[in-house]
Amino acid sequence: MRENALVRFLEGGKKIVAKEVQFFDKYLLAQIGKDAQKLNKIISTAQSKMPVQTGDAFLVWRLRSLANEGKLTVQGDFTKGWKEITFQLTAE
Repeated sequence: MRENALVRFLEGGKKIVAKEVQFFDKYLLAQIGKDAQKLNKIISTAQSKMPVQTGDAFLVWRLRSLANEGKLTVQGDFTKGWKEITFQLTAE
């Protein structure tokens, strides 16, 4: 609690470890290229490679945060659900 970290998980079955909010970003970004990728595919593939699991809503929030930072381009309407949402790396 003193660390005030947003991400925490159990390590080794006994110790709670705090991580930066960007901890899962590398797994998400590894699934996204210059071509648009569907949100569901990004999430499912990233989760299969993560050493520690987290919920899909948290990962979607991180993807939207990366898009707001200009690292990703998002297409689609979140009010209509996640099915048609796509992300791709922002062209530099």
